[in-house]
Amino acid sequence: MVGATRESINKELKSLREQGLIIIEGSRIQILDTSRLKSKIF
Repeated sequence: MVGATRESINKELKSLREQGLIIIEGSRIQILDTSRLKSKIF
């Protein structure tokens, strides 16, 4: 568990999707650009 609200998670997922980093299909999340995603974390 992350300790985040559902609203904040959905907001971040939407942002990542709009940046072309992920695709959400049903209950699956596909990472499209691991390098850029890692750079956002660190």
